[in-house]
Amino acid sequence: HHTGVHTSLKSMKGDRHKHSFAETLQVSEAENLFFSVSSEDSTIRCWDEYDQSENYQFRAKGTSEITVMLCMWEINRIVTGHDSGMVCLWNADTGNKVMSKELNCTVSSFVEAKNLHSRILIGGDYNGHIAIWNLTLHMLNPTNLVTETVFQGFHDRDDPGVLCLAFHFESNMVFSGGNDRTIRYWKLHHNSAYSIADSQMESICFLKCTLSYLFAGDDSGNLN
Repeated sequence: HHTGVHTSLKSMKGDRHKHSFAETLQVSEAENLFFSVSSEDSTIRCWDEYDQSENYQFRAKGTSEITVMLCMWEINRIVTGHDSGMVCLWNADTGNKVMSKELNCTVSSFVEAKNLHSRILIGGDYNGHIAIWNLTLHMLNPTNLVTETVFQGFHDRDDPGVLCLAFHFESNMVFSGGNDRTIRYWKLHHNSAYSIADSQMESICFLKCTLSYLFAGDDSGNLN
């Protein structure tokens, strides 16, 4: 749901088009652990929340700069997206990884989702492409990451980049935000999308679904 609440967030630093970040954190509350990744050396580190000490680390050797990371605790996996379009799915304990090159531009975002039969991973890039991978089949065969589909997203043709993704489990709806100041949403495996537009917002770079609300943040630091 799109609400009328308009809140100013702390100003964001940097330019998203540089595709780089110093540190990204993902927290596992159940295990009292969190993971961080440094874009400088592409090292993924696991930290203990209480001891504030590093438990272990592994590196994304042979890949380009990491631009986005998502931890999926229920299946004990970490997925990283890279500047080259490479996607790596890591075992969070062993550091073993499987790679996919379905996207051909800098990976901007991931979201974990579920359809009627499978757990899936959805990723987007700055060229507006969206890929869907089957995580259920991956868990049956961890050496393989099966691609279900790759398609062009629904944003403006002249500036199609996907900046963020979200998924609403109850409605089976996928949301994407882009440079065109709109939020596109569609049901999995459907070919048509709907739009939410707000003339007061800039490029949509953050989306988050709860049971009843959709939160959207833009490049100017506003949250709706």
